[in-house]
Amino acid sequence: MEPDDDDAPEPNYRELVNDGPTELHDIRRRLTWAYQDGLTLSRRITAFTKSDPHGMLIEFDGDKWHVKFQRRIKEEEEWQEYEILARLFGSFLDNNRAALNYLAVELAKLAIVKDPTLATGPWKDRLRPEKIEFPIFNAKPKFFDEGEAKIRRLPKTYRDAIKAEQPFINDDNKGLWDLHILSAEFRHRVIHPIAVLPHKHLFRVLMDDEPVKTTDLRILVGDDPVKHDQEVMEFRTPNISEDRYDDVKPSITISVGFDHPLCRGRDSIAVINRMGNNVGSVIERFVKFFD
Repeated sequence: MEPDDDDAPEPNYRELVNDGPTELHDIRRRLTWAYQDGLTLSRRITAFTKSDPHGMLIEFDGDKWHVKFQRRIKEEEEWQEYEILARLFGSFLDNNRAALNYLAVELAKLAIVKDPTLATGPWKDRLRPEKIEFPIFNAKPKFFDEGEAKIRRLPKTYRDAIKAEQPFINDDNKGLWDLHILSAEFRHRVIHPIAVLPHKHLFRVLMDDEPVKTTDLRILVGDDPVKHDQEVMEFRTPNISEDRYDDVKPSITISVGFDHPLCRGRDSIAVINRMGNNVGSVIERFVKFFD
């Protein structure tokens, strides 16, 4: 079930949490919390967008068309909503990342149950579950330089399974890299801001729902967030008669999303879904070790 599936019935969270081996219960709790965060976050973004808080002002100066971004609500109202979204996003990141780290800890505990000698011997050589983290790397050299050190005391079977989930090996797990970067930054140094982001590759000019031939079209934004009263596009329509000017409709695609290089130009709900789905799938593939 994806967080933006409004028609899906609410799951029985207690059953989900208590499903399977007891070692997985807290992991499933963090997953459930992440799912609830993601669901609420996605629904709030959708509802806020549908409330039409932003739009475009289209002006013609007698020679050229100008399109400006407009905030249609009070700045304070926008700020309050963005604060809620930022908090939900942070909680979503924390819970997903914690679920993976809990998994690594439980694997270490399981390894010691099967082979108690892993927790004996010199202190520096012991397997200590409290020191284990689930590594995430998007480059093979970095994983072998740094990632393997995080799990080197785990049995090879577990190390190989963790390695197989790395984004540099499994293309389906690219959301894990998003999670790694975003959650680490959130945990240590920044609350990821919410903003209106332009999707400039979708900017166009229409009339009667068909593309219009323009000249001197300039897109005046990059990937950075747009601000109130900022001009985003200008163009000329030399082949359109004056009596049709009211039918000229610039189509400017914007969305409320996360102001981060990894997220700009992407649909925010798709970003959420990919991270959540990747984490859930990874954990399910490890259930077999606890059966």
